[in-house]
Amino acid sequence: MDGKYLSKDQILVIADELVGTKFKNLNNEINDKNKGAQGLLIESEAYGILANSRKEPDFVLAGYELKVTPIKKNKNGTISSKERLVLNIINYMAENTENFYESSLWKKNELILILFYLFEENKPKEEMSIIKAYLYDYPEEDLKTIINDWQIIAGKIKNGLAHELSEADTMYLGACTKGKNSQSMRFQPNSPIKAKQRAYSLKTLI
Repeated sequence: MDGKYLSKDQILVIADELVGTKFKNLNNEINDKNKGAQGLLIESEAYGILANSRKEPDFVLAGYELKVTPIKKNKNGTISSKERLVLNIINYMAENTENFYESSLWKKNELILILFYLFEENKPKEEMSIIKAYLYDYPEEDLKTIINDWQIIAGKIKNGLAHELSEADTMYLGACTKGKNSQSMRFQPNSPIKAKQRAYSLKTLI
């Protein structure tokens, strides 16, 4: 069975089983240069989902989007996100800029299953372990901020100002640059100027 059609219960059982697992136990070959290698590994080896760029969530029936992201231990013993959580690429020409609940952000990321792994400096990726599975449901207060942030981003896209987008524009939901290099550019509506390719991202989770 294609992993994208797994039920909610099946998905969560596998997620719980992955806690404590090192990446090398799934596959010992991880490309250290690929930032998304861990996520692709979990999708293919644990869930049987092939790499894709679908508009819908990874798990179609359950409505869950799968994300694998690092956390780190701070010097004072606390734990925090190592990096922003990158969501989906923003297609400026196709994005619904009028209705948050019809946007690509919400349609793909309404429910996110997050697998956290512990990042340790100078440790090979394959030796790092998944330490927590978490089904992220937007807290009501956070969602208000995210919707406001989205409206700021959508407003610039709608007005032909996608080339002026900046993560400094918003509080929680960002529009981070996403591409191989600075030459990754996209067309935008209402402007002849190409804009940098960007993706929605959550600036911090922990």
